[in-house]
Amino acid sequence: MFNLSSSWDTVPSTTGLRTGTAVESGTYMSCRHVAGASAYIKTFHPEWSPSMIQSVIMTTAWAMSMDQGEFAYGAGHVDPIKAVNPGLVYEVDKSDHINFLCGMNYILKMLQLISGEAVTCTGKTLPKNLNYPSMTARVAAGKQFQVNFSRTLRNLGMRSTYKAEVSGRNGSEDGKLVSAHLKWSDGVHIVRNPIVIYA
Repeated sequence: MFNLSSSWDTVPSTTGLRTGTAVESGTYMSCRHVAGASAYIKTFHPEWSPSMIQSVIMTTAWAMSMDQGEFAYGAGHVDPIKAVNPGLVYEVDKSDHINFLCGMNYILKMLQLISGEAVTCTGKTLPKNLNYPSMTARVAAGKQFQVNFSRTLRNLGMRSTYKAEVSGRNGSEDGKLVSAHLKWSDGVHIVRNPIVIYA
């Protein structure tokens, strides 16, 4: 969710033009900024796929300070300059998405409408295991839990060793939501992944 202050045509001036500013919230407000960041990144890496660009935008975003953590702001504040040299990337392709939708029990007719071709469910990816740069899972309320996420990362830079750290555990008042983030770091790059567990 974003709050943006920008010019806003709310009150007509004496010339008939509308002037003023306003603050609007919502992911729709961020769309134009993320599209611009994507175009900027693509100029440096024209060979990158849309999923790679999405990954680097999400994993190089910096955390925002809010009480509800990742649930309130998603991947964070976009940093296009860092996204040009991200270190690691998550990639997904069409077959990954189809397997994900199979795991969500989509019917074949719906899958064919979405994909534009005849498909069959040859594999089922659990929704929590889509190779996506954020992680979420539902657990039973009031019980201990252990959740394993399966991800594959590709190193885009020089050979290096990354260390993983989970931090920023934030919970909701009713205890039904916990968020954190996983950071991969090689001392140069920080690859950040939001985690949300809910009951």
